[in-house]
Amino acid sequence: MAYCDAEYYKDTYGGQAIPDDDLEKALADASRAIDNATMYRIGELDDWPAFTQAQVKLATCAQADHAYKYGELESVSSVIDGYSIGDVSVAGKADSGKSALEQHYKVCEGAISLLMPTGLLDRRLR
Repeated sequence: MAYCDAEYYKDTYGGQAIPDDDLEKALADASRAIDNATMYRIGELDDWPAFTQAQVKLATCAQADHAYKYGELESVSSVIDGYSIGDVSVAGKADSGKSALEQHYKVCEGAISLLMPTGLLDRRLR
């Protein structure tokens, strides 16, 4: 189940990038990515303080937007390490465009910055 719905995405977050037909799936996929980044600590969102709930919802929207805009490009670039066209050859690290945090948490920088103050990205044992 997604952490936010289409109404929240459009009205509160102000999202416009994802068409209505793709929005439900994009938000569900983003919620799974947020769960993975937070090591499945969230559980029932309503059990958290209002600030944390708002940050998780906003992070879900940011991740959905990012994945919708760059999803295919990122999946291709994670496989391709370089390319050649005629006399031009480009080589590079596959994840060179991602920050260390994006590589570690596997979500976009916007989602990370929204989740960081909640403590949900903390990797220490509890």
